[in-house]
Amino acid sequence: MYTLGISETIAHFIGVFEISLEEARGREAYDEFRAHAALAEKEAELKVYDPNLSESYTLVDISAQSRYFPGFDPLVLIEISTHTSMNYLAVPFPDPWHTTTGRPSLPDGFAFSASGQPALEIDPPGSIGIVALQSNLATDHDILTMGDVEADWMPTVVFDQATQSLREQASLVDPIGPLTRPNSEGAIAQIANQLLADLADPAPADDGIAEVHTQTGAEMQGIHVNGATVEEAPDFADYRPPEPDEEEAENVSFIAGAGEMEFVGSQELSAGHNVLINEVFIGNSWTVSPVFAVVGDSVSINAIIQTNVWSDSDRIDATFASWADAESVETTALNIASFVVQATTPEDSGEQDDPTGFPSHWVVTTITGNLSLINWIEQYNYLSDHDIMTVTARGSKAVVEAGGNVEFNTFSLLELGFYYDLVVVGGSIYHVNLIEQQNILFDNDIISALPGFQTTGSASLATDGNLLWNEARIHVVGQSDFQAMPDHFLTAAEGLANDDPGGLAGVLHDDAFAGMSALRVLYVSGNILDLQYISQTNVLGDADQISVFGEGIEGFDDTDWSITTGGNDLINSATIYDSGVDSTLYVGGDVYSEALLYQAELISDEPLPLQLAAASDSLANEAVLFLADGMLEIDSAEPETIVAPSSDVVSVDPMQTMLA
Repeated sequence: MYTLGISETIAHFIGVFEISLEEARGREAYDEFRAHAALAEKEAELKVYDPNLSESYTLVDISAQSRYFPGFDPLVLIEISTHTSMNYLAVPFPDPWHTTTGRPSLPDGFAFSASGQPALEIDPPGSIGIVALQSNLATDHDILTMGDVEADWMPTVVFDQATQSLREQASLVDPIGPLTRPNSEGAIAQIANQLLADLADPAPADDGIAEVHTQTGAEMQGIHVNGATVEEAPDFADYRPPEPDEEEAENVSFIAGAGEMEFVGSQELSAGHNVLINEVFIGNSWTVSPVFAVVGDSVSINAIIQTNVWSDSDRIDATFASWADAESVETTALNIASFVVQATTPEDSGEQDDPTGFPSHWVVTTITGNLSLINWIEQYNYLSDHDIMTVTARGSKAVVEAGGNVEFNTFSLLELGFYYDLVVVGGSIYHVNLIEQQNILFDNDIISALPGFQTTGSASLATDGNLLWNEARIHVVGQSDFQAMPDHFLTAAEGLANDDPGGLAGVLHDDAFAGMSALRVLYVSGNILDLQYISQTNVLGDADQISVFGEGIEGFDDTDWSITTGGNDLINSATIYDSGVDSTLYVGGDVYSEALLYQAELISDEPLPLQLAAASDSLANEAVLFLADGMLEIDSAEPETIVAPSSDVVSVDPMQTMLA
């Protein structure tokens, strides 16, 4: 019995082992089965497409099963006269209908006439109102201090106030002052009337502090630079600094053996080269006609106003007397204006055949109210870039760029409209092209040397090289001839005002419409208000303070130095291209026409807003007490204390400063 129990236990163990082995085999087979099934499902998702396509591109009839049938315009009844009676025909037509085309037609000898006119329609122009305001405002005051030297500097707020003072002086030489953006159609007419009064006497209230040049009427036509008439406008590329010459690679030879490497340190400091640009182009050809009949007044104004105001009075220590860069140029300010009126009718038209015939009918489109076309563009750039540097030589090469800011505004607009043979205006017509440009630069730099500074290396210093550039162009295509309103045009205008276009029959045989088959007429019951205004302003404050000192310079007195604090560009460019045709304006009221070119330049030669101690090359905090009157107004009664930054202070504008 005992033996049987052992045998049973062994058999049971073997059975369990076999079962476990089979389960393991089954699990392995099942896992493999699942893997194959998952792979098959994944492969089934990928569809195979044959890339070789063949299409016949044969067009077939479309059968959209649509129940929509297009409608037809209602039939117009036309009176028909056959000029003959079918009852009196002796011989009937042998073949009353032509069937060669498969469609019925009138028999031979059958004629008819229709009375009436085709109904023609033309579209009126719509009013346009575009107001674009573009501005850039930036402050970039970089501070760099090398070493533990302490230097006292003027607070940058002093220079901001000085820049504001220049802006106030610029307002004194503006003959029209700031214009308010119109908020209604009536305000456009008010602006035009106010401009007539201001431009009639453009003398500024500057008490002779600026150099002003004006041209009026026919004298305005042509190209003018700073008040002088020239044949060709200056090229901007001629006033840019020359590109550096590419250095040719020198042949290098290898010499075996020990040698010495000579290294000369250099300090290159740049705190200028800011660029402020405003650019506008407006192309206007919205309502064009060779004949205008205006019941009211006609007001036409073309004006260009340009102003450059700048101050570049630098304070440079005698230590740098021999550092002047021979290639450096002085600050240049240019006001460039071009006003051209281009005729569209050839001067010699005698060889052309005179047109014969006059229009026999007309088509009129009406605008009830005013037709307004206003493009009001304002561009403004402001940059305050007063940098402070206290540097010395360390026997290495250092390049510091604390300027190079760029502000850019651009706007381009082209408006193409409609052409009519005659435009009748029940009110008045106002046409204004006005460009205002202003550059303001404050670049009074302070370059000083603390005791102990000296160098035997090469040295260069450039604090000028600024460019103030105003360029404006008004190009009018089509000359205008103003005449008194003839009676037949006045009769036509009165008829259109009463919804009776029959009065146009009296103008069909006017010489201006000879050779036309039909007269396209636009009637505006109110006024035509056409105002193109561009205002561009650049304001830059770039008064930099740089001081070099000699502490720790022993052994590095052969360092090369290069300091640049100028090279700023303030650029305004504006163009109004007024395209049309030579036209005759019949005016029932008064004619007002004003053309003015105003170019002004104001150079402030006032010294820096501080007085220096007589026997000191360094600036003192007490210098704030010697500010010119009105240059600095502080509301707070507490005095402002300026603390020179320590050497471990990180620049607030690290991306504009690089040390290598």
